[in-house]
Amino acid sequence: MKKIFLITLLFSLGVIFAKAQGIGYDITYSTPMIFNPALAGTSEGPRNIVAYGLDHFKSETGTTNYYNVFYASYDQYVEKAMGGLGLVFQNSSSATGNYNKFYAGLAYAPTILIKDKMTFKPVVQLCYGRNSIPNSTTATMAGDSILSSTANFFDLNAGFFAYCERLYGGLMVKHITQPNLSNFSNVVRKSPIVYSAAFGGVIGDISEEEGFKFSPNLVYDFASETGSEKKLTYCADFKYKLAKVGVHYEDNVNKPEGRYNILAGIEVPRFSVVYSYSVNSENADKSVNTKHQVGIIYKVKAKKEHEKVKKLNLVDL
Repeated sequence: MKKIFLITLLFSLGVIFAKAQGIGYDITYSTPMIFNPALAGTSEGPRNIVAYGLDHFKSETGTTNYYNVFYASYDQYVEKAMGGLGLVFQNSSSATGNYNKFYAGLAYAPTILIKDKMTFKPVVQLCYGRNSIPNSTTATMAGDSILSSTANFFDLNAGFFAYCERLYGGLMVKHITQPNLSNFSNVVRKSPIVYSAAFGGVIGDISEEEGFKFSPNLVYDFASETGSEKKLTYCADFKYKLAKVGVHYEDNVNKPEGRYNILAGIEVPRFSVVYSYSVNSENADKSVNTKHQVGIIYKVKAKKEHEKVKKLNLVDL
């Protein structure tokens, strides 16, 4: 146990200047079914999450636009399936109505105990998406082309998440089938395969619900395409009694850009409300992008505590 604590402490010192987002309660990035669908079924009972986000973008020329983001997910441990099932829906639309993106995913994540010391959860997620740009045209080299009203696609994601009492980590591979995401009838634009790796730990009193907890974690996202953006996110979360606070900084490795995110939340048994504010920094084009997000997480009390969830469930997943 001392070795585990020392490793976690050294890791936390490595991200002391952190920037953080909570694995348990960040709204758009670390909501379980978005961050890593392998987290399906890690709550002691069914878990419901509903969130709303307002994304405000202002360009260097002063042009502004707003995007609304709605998110909902449900997941629970199913004994007959020997693992977790998770369902997620997300819809993004511009305030002007000229862009809409819908996404839905169904995940299955079996729960495997390794010598009663670690939980290993592989996952497969089947997804359906639809991008819409109604009543628009665009200029191409061949002349004006009408945009297709919708672009429907199916996708496949896979990965794993593993955790013990104080440490956790995982890897997600997204867009394995590389679907065509383009809304143009004469343009093929496939999504690159995206890899997302995460590692973190918990420091503090994990035996008491009202104890102080500090959770540093690191997330690295990169795509298969040459020149695609790579993002490194430094994270630190704090929880004391009913309050949660998180600070994170997302660094675009290939560009002189970054994003700060501050989270604040209140949690009572099985219910929590979270507010998140984020703003970019050092954008090359001097544009400004701010986000306001509010999320509600509700965990249904389990009729029966499943041994696999009860025995080795990481605090606050």
